[in-house]
Amino acid sequence: TGTVAGDDVVQLYVKPTGTAATGRRVKDLRGFARVSLQPNEFKVVTFTLGPRDFSVYDVNATAKTGQWKVVPGTYEIVAGSTSNPEELVSGNGKCLTATVTVQ
Repeated sequence: TGTVAGDDVVQLYVKPTGTAATGRRVKDLRGFARVSLQPNEFKVVTFTLGPRDFSVYDVNATAKTGQWKVVPGTYEIVAGSTSNPEELVSGNGKCLTATVTVQ
């Protein structure tokens, strides 16, 4: 919201924590949406996450095959208008976070 028109890109990241983070990147981009707003306008941006958003690609080198496998554990869902790791990881008020548990 604000007194002038503008637009921004909302970015959605999945950040594994605890045992789900073992051997993984700090966060993965799972969606984005450009939002244009007129003065004092408010919009809700919706993203849908599925099993693959909490998965890693498991390779069987012997059989030369692989498949996506869901990694159970706790994840932070982070939405913000920046890809700056410092701002997304520390959650300094420039992003929204929620925690989910995947089984």
